[in-house]
Amino acid sequence: MAERFVTRGFGGRPRSAVGLAARIPPGQHLVTDFPVLSAGPTPRIDLATWELALSGLVRAPVKWSWPEFLALPAEEFTKDISCVTTWTKLDMRWRGVSVDTLLEHVELAPNALGLVAECHGGYTTNL
Repeated sequence: MAERFVTRGFGGRPRSAVGLAARIPPGQHLVTDFPVLSAGPTPRIDLATWELALSGLVRAPVKWSWPEFLALPAEEFTKDISCVTTWTKLDMRWRGVSVDTLLEHVELAPNALGLVAECHGGYTTNL
């Protein structure tokens, strides 16, 4: 019996499609600005006390100060982004430290299945 779902080698929509519409997923609409959605006002954080920590189902938690985080290797790339709120912005330029780079600094427990990000103020989201 043939498999009903692609499980390996899925590369997304072929780039040979012509026009912007071919790059926009079904149910999305194109935006030219970057919509800012927030759970509240953006707090001012003292960078002398800022930290990023990876903890939980890891052998040993790690923590970076702002200067230590800036010293990590950063990547630059251009990607389309499609939000769950139904907008898509094409050719967004990004620069930053990848999650892969951060995870190189910890040994995950075999039963670690996901990641929860928590920010200043207690807001959380899963990745």
